[in-house]
Amino acid sequence: MADYATDSASSVIAPLCKFAGFIFGLTAASCVVFVTVTPCWYVIYAEASISPYENCYGLWKFCSSTGLCGKWLSGSLLGSHGAQRTVCRGLMITACLLSGFALILNVMGMRCILLFRLLPRTKEKLTRRAAVVWIVAGTFVLISSTWYGLEVMYSVWDEGKASELSDGIFVGWGATAFAYAAAGLLWIGATVSRSERKEAEKRRDSILSTVAAAYAASRSGSGASTTCCCYLAPRLLGCGHECGHHSNTGDDKIRTLEPITECQVTSHARTTYM
Repeated sequence: MADYATDSASSVIAPLCKFAGFIFGLTAASCVVFVTVTPCWYVIYAEASISPYENCYGLWKFCSSTGLCGKWLSGSLLGSHGAQRTVCRGLMITACLLSGFALILNVMGMRCILLFRLLPRTKEKLTRRAAVVWIVAGTFVLISSTWYGLEVMYSVWDEGKASELSDGIFVGWGATAFAYAAAGLLWIGATVSRSERKEAEKRRDSILSTVAAAYAASRSGSGASTTCCCYLAPRLLGCGHECGHHSNTGDDKIRTLEPITECQVTSHARTTYM
């Protein structure tokens, strides 16, 4: 009874981990898209002017508290922010694409998705690949957010500018945390699912060995042994399959039709447990 409870609990862990990984991944993907398009990565305050205002700067455009918004001029790649902004743009766009790809792999690896009729082993591989893709996407977002954050802190400490980190950098760090959490949950789910599959294969091999031994004994024994073998196979397979060798009548007499073969039992077992 305890083993059955343990197996039931372990069979629930894998789907829950994959579903939780999907939720975390969906949150991470939303954060990545927000960080990519938001104009608020850092803020520069203009306190010396007569009417103080602040400017928010992102990867693509900037906005001012006065209501003015505009696009970033690309500038020179050799400038102070040109190369940094261009690299961060590339990293964030790549992170967006990788996030979408990871979500697709995650969905395809779920047990409840029957699209393409994938085998459990294939679903485990897809789930692991989704975890790896989430790690790469989260790392790209972390590099972009941290690089920009360090640049802002450098401008405050060394150049004395009135700058401050804004929503884009903080949400980027949060997206990285969600991406890493999704990767961990997906990897755990794939590992637990693989363990369950290995245990099922061991049980299948044990059943095949038992059925083969019973069949060998029936071939070398009496007719009663043959009767036991033909009743043993479907009960070991746990499928309630009734072969053509025996049939129960009203007075529980056994009527012989045709002998069951080892190939039939083995083929039925493999079909049931694969």
